[in-house]
Amino acid sequence: MYTRLSLSCLAAFDIPGHRLHADTTSLSGAFEACEADDYDGLEICRGYSKDMRPDLKQVMAGKIVSEQGIPLGSLPLDGNMADSSFNQLTAQLLADTFGERMRQ
Repeated sequence: MYTRLSLSCLAAFDIPGHRLHADTTSLSGAFEACEADDYDGLEICRGYSKDMRPDLKQVMAGKIVSEQGIPLGSLPLDGNMADSSFNQLTAQLLADTFGERMRQ
């Protein structure tokens, strides 16, 4: 919700945001609560561990910040989501929010 709200504020108030940065990081841990059979959330799995912990399962967090470093969004992601997939997700989110104004 924060991501949609902050990006919508940029769009609604024409706040300059010509350059945005999007990146991911891995969050490693045991995640025992997510191992339950009835768990229906993020895919907790092994993937490329950016914190050098291949022995632990992980989830990913995707961040979007403005050129001034202001956080505009944070998205929880499956543990094996590639940066390229997150970049596509971010591009679609921006297109949904800004529409034709992205082309200016």
